[in-house]
Amino acid sequence: MNNGFTVRSLGPVHPSEPARPRPGPGLLLSFALIALVALPVAADDKSCWELFRGGSYEEAVPEFRREIRKYPKSFELLDGLGWCHYYLRQYASAEEMFRQALALNPAYDFSKQGIDAITAWRWQDFNRALSYYSAQSYESAECLFLLIERDRSDRFPKSDRWRLDQMIGWCLLFRGESKEAEARFQTALKTRGESGLLRGLARAQIAQGTYDKALATLARLQKAEKLTASDQVLLGWARLGHKDAAAAAQAFKGAVTAESTNAEAHLGLGLAHARDGNVAGAKAEFSTAVDLSPWMSENAEFAAVLAEHADWRDLRCRIGWAWYRFGYAAAAQTAFSAAVALAPLDPEARTGLGFALYGRGYYGSALAELDRALAGPGQHPFFEMAVPTAGSGGTSYTIRADAASLRAWCFLKKGQSWAAVPAFEEVVRKNPDWVDAWCGLGWSRYAAGSLDSAREAFEKAATLAPSHPDASDGLAALDALRTAAYDRAVNSYSAGDYAGARLTLKGELDRLGDSVPAAALWALQDLLGWCFVRLGRAEEALPCFEAALKSMPLDAGTDPWFGRASALHDLGRYDDALAAIEKMGDRESRPGEARLLAAWCLWGAGEAELAGGAFEEIVGASPTSSSALLGLGLCREKAGRAGEAVALFRKALAISPALLDGERLRSDPLRMKCAAELQAAAGWGWYYAGYPAAACTAFGAALERGGAGLPIEMKEETQTGYGLSLSLAGDPLKAISILHREVSKLPPMIASWSLGCDAVTALARSQRALGKIDEAATTYSRLLAAVKSIDAYPDLHAELGGCHLDLGAYDQAANEFLEALRLSPENATALAGLKRLAVLRPAAK
Repeated sequence: MNNGFTVRSLGPVHPSEPARPRPGPGLLLSFALIALVALPVAADDKSCWELFRGGSYEEAVPEFRREIRKYPKSFELLDGLGWCHYYLRQYASAEEMFRQALALNPAYDFSKQGIDAITAWRWQDFNRALSYYSAQSYESAECLFLLIERDRSDRFPKSDRWRLDQMIGWCLLFRGESKEAEARFQTALKTRGESGLLRGLARAQIAQGTYDKALATLARLQKAEKLTASDQVLLGWARLGHKDAAAAAQAFKGAVTAESTNAEAHLGLGLAHARDGNVAGAKAEFSTAVDLSPWMSENAEFAAVLAEHADWRDLRCRIGWAWYRFGYAAAAQTAFSAAVALAPLDPEARTGLGFALYGRGYYGSALAELDRALAGPGQHPFFEMAVPTAGSGGTSYTIRADAASLRAWCFLKKGQSWAAVPAFEEVVRKNPDWVDAWCGLGWSRYAAGSLDSAREAFEKAATLAPSHPDASDGLAALDALRTAAYDRAVNSYSAGDYAGARLTLKGELDRLGDSVPAAALWALQDLLGWCFVRLGRAEEALPCFEAALKSMPLDAGTDPWFGRASALHDLGRYDDALAAIEKMGDRESRPGEARLLAAWCLWGAGEAELAGGAFEEIVGASPTSSSALLGLGLCREKAGRAGEAVALFRKALAISPALLDGERLRSDPLRMKCAAELQAAAGWGWYYAGYPAAACTAFGAALERGGAGLPIEMKEETQTGYGLSLSLAGDPLKAISILHREVSKLPPMIASWSLGCDAVTALARSQRALGKIDEAATTYSRLLAAVKSIDAYPDLHAELGGCHLDLGAYDQAANEFLEALRLSPENATALAGLKRLAVLRPAAK
């Protein structure tokens, strides 16, 4: 260390700031070691660093400044002051201190990390807004950019403010507010002569029809650099608006030459040709433009030209196919409908309309249009499109379909496999290389129950296109047909519908009879046995497990043995159940459940001491096993250790509150003595499991008659839990009456008691639900002021922002939403608030 100064902290990051950038563990260790070096220490050094470690950054600043006046070349003091400014969100001052520290010691890593943290922190929101802009969510992006602009702190660098004007300008431009966009670009250009700003300004001026200004802006751009293809497009629009079609055509041609796939350039060139009377040239350019981007057809002047030419039926069809190819069936329907209106008998227009209706799921209407197309004269077109295959490394297959092929698909989609089969057979007879039609034939035969012939069709499709997903899916469906009923039964069983699963399995076993393979039989019988166990019919479960054991392959695991042991336990045959568990041996596939079942068998057999040892071992390995906790509690009670038993029961109920109504605990003699305690534990179990109504019932029962039997501390916790549950269960009025009383008892540092945070939050939400927005905002503000490590609670900022928004305090709302998004970039409440703020944007500004 320099000048007799040594560091007295573990580094420039306070432990209560977990979400903020901090030095890595290696540097922290180095910093700690430095602090232990036996060097001379300044007498007053202690106070500033102790304030820093205690999080009193504002008080630490003058102390650091006092020390720096004594030791002006101490880079550690400068760094410490920098971190104080950082945590006070005085980023410019923090950066200045870090840079002064680095000037004295360029290798000082803490100050380097400070600079990096400020840089990342400054641009975090800007980059998030850019992601919305890239996703074309211009309203949300603009709102975020405005939030950054509204931030009065020095967090965002003033030298980069022009970037905010630029991006807000583009958002406004894409939202159709060209005048405001122009003002933003002009503001940015006052401090930065970026080419991108000139391009945005020119586009805004063109959108407003101020073409002279646009030409002047583009001339300014041309002086700065060579015009790109996009710039020449802008020049073309400006000249076209200036009524100079020849000069516009020249500009658009230059853009097409430089970038042949520029759809806007082809559109502009087509409009220039149309103004010069070159109808053929205009139509050719329009065709290329809509092929590249069907959105070009939405240009108002192009639509006007198209309306003047009723003979351009093929161009309207071309627009329809482009929309369909890009996945916009509704827009394709509009285009094809216009073509049909001009030429009702045209087969391409009718076919295209059928495709568009099919794409929207209107199979009956599509079928009618395709029948008309096939009945009409002329050549029937077919649609062809290359489709990439997922996971095939870029491999693609080609869809080929005409009116007849799509007609067959309509029959299949309508569930008329009897009509789809001959229709597809006719298509593949004429077009034996159309893989999509072979797949359609396979699915039609599958639906009709002709499984062998369906396999032939899918195999033919797979031969033509090995990567075709429809073909592989069809073959997989045929292979899985035998296990389909089993899968349905598993789904029913997993959803708790044991009766439905049992019926499905019984039906499948009856259907298959003796033809069921042994590999499938054991799984069917095993699951059926478990259905009987869950339904409380253990006696019927035993034959199922016996059948499963007879057909079970050697490598199938030991579930039937476990199932048999469970059934025997339920029948009270504890010794037989233990013998079945022993048969599982080293191959048991459910070791934890098997040990637990063995412990319960020991308990049932009257071996309380052995059972207690088994339960204790299980709890040691799995502390959250509610069944083992319950069993251990019963064993402790049997041994006369009532206090330990109640504590174990409470732990079990907090994990599985339904145990309170179970047979084992219902017969427990301690139940009556400790009813309130156990109800309270069950209440917390239901609350944390997400069942507030059940939690209300349990907490209410615990508090009945004043909570008799509950210790004072537990009674207060139970009242808080009752209030929390009422808030979630939709009874805010009653919740407020309880939570107001409980919140007043909270300690000053709410962060030390997470339950207190929950209580205050629930109070605020209940107040807001009753329309008491002012009170809710005050409650949220109180909590934010009391909780020191607020980085863990981004929702509180978002909800406080919602209160401010409801009260019309838009600036405060914006700040809270921004803070929530800093802490949690995907915070749904904050994002929803931003959308509301965007609707109120004129007032928010």
